[in-house]
Amino acid sequence: MNKTFTKFFISYIAIVFVSVSLLSSVLYIQFSKSSLEDIQINLKETLDQTAVHMSYIRENISSLGFQMLHDSEIMNIIYSSNVLTIDKYLISLKISNILNSNPVIHSMYLYNNKSGNVQYNLSISNSSFQDPEILTLLTKSGANQNLQFLPRRVAYTNSNRVKVEENLISLIFTDTVGQLNNTNAEMPDRRLIDGALVINLKAEYVQKSINTAVKGKDSYTAIIDGFGNVICDSSLQNFGKNVAKEAYMDQIVASKKNWGYEVKTIEGQKTVVTYVRSPTLPWTFINVSSYDSLFQKFHQLMMTLLIICTIIFLIGVALSLLAARNVYLPFSKLIKNIDSQLFSRKLMDDDKKRPDDARYLSNAFTHILQHSDHLELSVKDNASLIKRDHLKRVLAGNIPLEHSLCSKLEEPAIGVILLSIDGYIKFTEAYDRQTQNYMKSSLDAIVLSQLPAYFNFEPVYLEKDNYCLIVGTGNEADYYRNAVKAVEEIQKSVKLHLGITISAGIGQLVHNLEDAYLSYNDSLELLLHRFVQGYNSILSKDTIKPNSKNELASMDKSKKRLTDALKLSNMEQVEIELDVIIEEMSGYRHNYIMLNFNQLVLDVLKSVETHIDSIAEELDFNSVYRELNNMDALADLRTWFMQFCLKINRLIENKRANRKTDMIQGVLDYIANHYVSSEIGIEMLADKAGLSPGYFGKLFSDSIGKTVTEYIIELRMQHSKQLLETTLMPINDIAASVGFSNPAYFTTIYKKHFGITPNQYRAEFRKNNPL
Repeated sequence: MNKTFTKFFISYIAIVFVSVSLLSSVLYIQFSKSSLEDIQINLKETLDQTAVHMSYIRENISSLGFQMLHDSEIMNIIYSSNVLTIDKYLISLKISNILNSNPVIHSMYLYNNKSGNVQYNLSISNSSFQDPEILTLLTKSGANQNLQFLPRRVAYTNSNRVKVEENLISLIFTDTVGQLNNTNAEMPDRRLIDGALVINLKAEYVQKSINTAVKGKDSYTAIIDGFGNVICDSSLQNFGKNVAKEAYMDQIVASKKNWGYEVKTIEGQKTVVTYVRSPTLPWTFINVSSYDSLFQKFHQLMMTLLIICTIIFLIGVALSLLAARNVYLPFSKLIKNIDSQLFSRKLMDDDKKRPDDARYLSNAFTHILQHSDHLELSVKDNASLIKRDHLKRVLAGNIPLEHSLCSKLEEPAIGVILLSIDGYIKFTEAYDRQTQNYMKSSLDAIVLSQLPAYFNFEPVYLEKDNYCLIVGTGNEADYYRNAVKAVEEIQKSVKLHLGITISAGIGQLVHNLEDAYLSYNDSLELLLHRFVQGYNSILSKDTIKPNSKNELASMDKSKKRLTDALKLSNMEQVEIELDVIIEEMSGYRHNYIMLNFNQLVLDVLKSVETHIDSIAEELDFNSVYRELNNMDALADLRTWFMQFCLKINRLIENKRANRKTDMIQGVLDYIANHYVSSEIGIEMLADKAGLSPGYFGKLFSDSIGKTVTEYIIELRMQHSKQLLETTLMPINDIAASVGFSNPAYFTTIYKKHFGITPNQYRAEFRKNNPL
């Protein structure tokens, strides 16, 4: 196999291998990172849901406990030294009703320290109390256990005389205000309690809540307090235990973040430990999940990715072989052509065994370039280039003419035709440099093919957009007639083949080449009128009429009418006045037109300065004047100025809309503060806004979607509804407080608005929302 072909093949395979490796590596890192982040976010959201649910349970139980502590009958059981049997029975019924309506509650105790009595429902059939552990907590720990979740295992004999062991979470409620100033002799810093309410929650219920939120056979979730005690967990295997010394607790204890995760190896298994600290509870929610279980789908995806990358690599190898062959095929043909046409190939014995095509071609091209350099040095400067450079200097008036270089121009009269690409700034923006050069070369080819039918000429290439032709002619009449025909023909061909337009300035005739610069300057002057005449123009002394207008008063009036119409947002009148100004300026020179329009832009900005919020923010002066002065046709200038006026009109309309919005908002704020006043109405509000009632009412209804009266009544009704729900105020007082002097009229309006009377609404609300 040829050495060069092998190099190509190995290079392509290396490119394919590196590309596939980089692609697979980037995808693996990206997928791994995003998958881990997605999993952690999902686990965090799940733990957050568990925290919210536990917060809900804690709030409900706390609310129930404190509500019971404020029940006089229950307080009597807790603190009285002599409680009647009938009172105990009634309290037992009340506790049973609460237990029946709250599935999370297992049992309740009412503890009285004075009498040593415990009212309970743990095992109603037995006369003895079967939960001594709670008594120890109440007598020794005291009030310090108030509102803490205490996980406990309680063994008791049920009504069927079967010994049962259950997991309970106990909450101790004490009335700290009503406690005596007793202290524990063993622990003086702890205050003994006179009585307490104990609510025992079913740990299995909390466990189900955890398992409902966090699913997965390889997942373990626990709720841990600040000391490392497990309040509850998803399997109850660590219920009530202290796990502060477990391996996964180190980072959680050290971290100050509200949530986080870490990949750890626990008992030889790789796991992901996620924790969330509750902002409302003194607990940390921890989830320990199997890493392989979480990333099972990711591993499947990676295997699929590996297979795909392998297939891509194999395809790349096949394509590399094909590409190397296609690349080397012309390479080998080139070597054969060099061998047969330039010189015979001479190789050393070593080279014949392992031919190096690259070195051979390098030597061949070096030989060719040496020959080219030799030819270039032996050739004089191109005569045509010298001639055109000389004519360019003649047109600039810098040097005298060398007649030997201009043998074609022997006619008695000489003229200059100057061709110019229209919209040159847009031309340079639309095409890259290579395309521009190609189009200019094409223009040159068109001129060289069509102009000889009319004139003997010498082309001169100038800078940027101009292309100069020095032509010879016999008389003035033939010169202008033939020049117009020739330019028209060139314009059609340029438009057809290049898609651009050109304009031409036909300079005056002179009688010798030394004065050609005068005709050239005349053509430059004529091209300035392209601004008014437009693109694709042919400009000569016959087409340009001198301006005879000396009176500018009418133009000033049009400018005044234009700015006034713009301030009134009358864009139709603005366009009419702009057309008048354009028509009046069409006879003036380019510089004068641009000067007037610069002044007009400045006048417009000054006149609307107070009608828009901020000129500096919305209109960039530098950008405005740069765009204005880049216009090279009057039609383009008109279009640009009209767009400029439309932009200013939009800013004026925005400010007007903002004023309307501010006025309506001020009225709404006033209504919100004074709707209880019986005098408030459309006349008063219209007077404060400085508008007529009719116009104000229309503005208000268009903005809010309601009339003023409807809006005030709606506000009064909502406030009265709130008072009915939250206070015991009489209906007459509520009516007066929301602006109704007649209670009967208030009742009528209320029923019309809500479908029921105020008394009916209050009764129905209390029925559905008992205290």
